[in-house]
Amino acid sequence: MTKITVIGDIVCDKKMLKKAKNGNSYNFDEMLSPLKDYFKSSDLVVANLDTTIGNDNYTKSTFSFCTPSSFLDSLKNIGISCISLANNHVLDRGYEGIDTTINELNKRDIKYFGIETNNYDGIANYDFNDIKLSVLGYTDATNYHMNKVKIDNTKYKINILRDTNFFIHRDINNFFDKCYFKLSSDTRLKIEKIFNKKLTPIIDNNVSFEEKYLNDIKNKVSKLKEDNRYVIMYPHIGGQYNIFPGKNTKKLIEFFKDIKCDEVIITHPHIIQNMNYEENIYSIGGLIISPTSDFVIWDTLPQYSLVLNYYFNNNKLENITCSFLICVKDKDTYLKVYPFYDFYNKLNESDKEKYKKQFDIVFNRVFNYTDIIKEEYKMRV
Repeated sequence: MTKITVIGDIVCDKKMLKKAKNGNSYNFDEMLSPLKDYFKSSDLVVANLDTTIGNDNYTKSTFSFCTPSSFLDSLKNIGISCISLANNHVLDRGYEGIDTTINELNKRDIKYFGIETNNYDGIANYDFNDIKLSVLGYTDATNYHMNKVKIDNTKYKINILRDTNFFIHRDINNFFDKCYFKLSSDTRLKIEKIFNKKLTPIIDNNVSFEEKYLNDIKNKVSKLKEDNRYVIMYPHIGGQYNIFPGKNTKKLIEFFKDIKCDEVIITHPHIIQNMNYEENIYSIGGLIISPTSDFVIWDTLPQYSLVLNYYFNNNKLENITCSFLICVKDKDTYLKVYPFYDFYNKLNESDKEKYKKQFDIVFNRVFNYTDIIKEEYKMRV
């Protein structure tokens, strides 16, 4: 039996960074300590690293991330062994940031995918006893609208779905809004705080991807399927905090299924979205998110995320299960991530009632009904 586990976005914003600092060093172990043995039965744990890794120039703004390399030590300590770099933060520190991130991953023997080099195709391939597995990652943005770093394929080829050298597309018509969205994200947040403006979900209804990139993906997946490989497509797409996926995401899902990807597991919306698990399509939220972040829409319950487990036996998928995680405030370490089942069972009765109401909402997004709190839920294969 081979067990593959897939989790979502791993964020480290400036408030998390501040809380992890101890003198001149940073330690994130305690934030993740409830997950210490959680993944020990998995042969592979896949996640999205929603930050660059560096040795200086750490995160100072709300949306542009750079995290100390000790963060990777904490991730490895809980069993994360394979990481996607195809996301909107990949160029937050330019191509030097990619250099440092890949070097630090290699030092820790953590495999990455989503970026091609001269001697690596950017696909995470594994040949287990029970399955030949391939994991691919693609992103539809690289934060060009903030960092102005253009795609340059000289040394690294980032797996993208469209030209990312553009100002972010939004459904805006009037002159004021067009000017407003040219301000930096941090400036907009400050203005919105002053006027007590409520954050709203970003919905990706502008269908925007390019055939040349899609054809490249199609050719790669076709070769993998010819080699009888099980293909997990792990794209970083969609709007943020929107409970239902937008038109762009739906079109891309349709494309990924048409080219015979076995699984489509979406990151970037930062919440568990309504998806069709019966067709092996998921949007799984984020492993860890700062509970006091300025950009979070808490009504959408982003503190919950989905863990997907794939069990293979004799070169066949035997079962898919899922579990839920919760990221909560912690008076000693600022925040902690717990398996929801463990967290729930330690609550008093009144708190259980409160969290059960929240859980029913996110559970219903996956299964379209509610259930009792279990450690693991069987899903349709």
